[in-house]
Amino acid sequence: MMRILLLGADLDSTNHGVNALSIGTLTALAHQYPNGFHVDILNLGGGPEYEDVLTINGVRITLQKHKPGIKPFARTVVIGNMLRLIPFSIGSRWLAKRDILAELVHSTEVAIDLSEGDSFSDIYGNIRFLVHFLYKMLPGIADVPLFIFPQTIGPFYSRLNRALARLALNRAKLVFTREPYSTQIVSQLIRDKNKLVEASDMAFLMDSKPIKMLPNVYDDEGYIGINVSGLLFFTDDPERLAWTPVLYQNFMNALVEQFILQEQRRVVIIPHVRGTGDVTYADEDIQASRQLIQQLAPGTHSRVHLIEEPLNAQELKYIISRSDFFVGARMHACLAALSSCVPLVPVSYSHKFQGVLAQLGMEDLVCSPKRQNDVDAMLKHVIYWYINRDLIRERLAQVVPADRERALQCAASLQ
Repeated sequence: MMRILLLGADLDSTNHGVNALSIGTLTALAHQYPNGFHVDILNLGGGPEYEDVLTINGVRITLQKHKPGIKPFARTVVIGNMLRLIPFSIGSRWLAKRDILAELVHSTEVAIDLSEGDSFSDIYGNIRFLVHFLYKMLPGIADVPLFIFPQTIGPFYSRLNRALARLALNRAKLVFTREPYSTQIVSQLIRDKNKLVEASDMAFLMDSKPIKMLPNVYDDEGYIGINVSGLLFFTDDPERLAWTPVLYQNFMNALVEQFILQEQRRVVIIPHVRGTGDVTYADEDIQASRQLIQQLAPGTHSRVHLIEEPLNAQELKYIISRSDFFVGARMHACLAALSSCVPLVPVSYSHKFQGVLAQLGMEDLVCSPKRQNDVDAMLKHVIYWYINRDLIRERLAQVVPADRERALQCAASLQ
């Protein structure tokens, strides 16, 4: 049976974007290996280790998640790469007999790195960057071919991080990016430009899972989907994120009130990062959503519904797919809308948003303080596209099938 090592992935992360990315990747692999396969997931974060059996499109997939500690993981990577200097793979085989993680790498046929979609960057700090650098260096201890699947790569503000990124990227057999901005960054770091391919986010391939969750009136009248990001709601780092908490909170408050009071619409608030496990209070969406609702004007609360139940990524995609219009600041919440052909405006804090939308020829949808000067300008931008949402829907119907096909081709490259 084909054995695949999946790095920086998860199926039970509190960040549903990571889960969506992982399920989309498994969907592509199921298309490529219809007789079934085994996947070892390696992730230092998220929930506990687990074993599972999935069936995707009739293909049986066995799974095992491994969650080593950072110290033993780093030790295996460092020692394993040093032992590569010994001829005839003697050092590598010696380590495999004495190290569980090294033995796991030796048992696999191919490694795929996902970096949780956008973590191979120092925008989230040096520790997170270093972990995802080590993921990419791990397969080399057993000369297992590494494929970096579609993700946002960079920016790298530190010279050291940029040098490490260059080393890791040049180790890969193929590097896939999911948008033009990352392609440009990688092209400056990778020696063989033939190893660089611009593809599409694997989450385009994840199917939604129908669920009855909303009060009947929301299904009957339709609703606007809103994703409130805890990252932007609580984190005061305007140089890194472009937003301040005050600006973001004022904008989201004005936006929800506009839809309810002026447009006479119902609003469903859809968290995409939950506050348990590996996600801190200042980076989760539930508390931010609750605080936003508390700040709304009197008379609006009866027309807004918060999804508080712990839904999985496919169920959340179903809720998003039923929206008439969507506004969100979590990348994979936006991708759930895009891949479902739901008109949307992404609220951007990173080049990944502009890049993904540029690939679709729809970069002008993006809302950001770098593009609109103040809350009024942002609000006008969103409402303009809400009024013209049929234009977005028509465009998505034209381009989404091609994006799904580009994502599928990533798995075909493993042969």
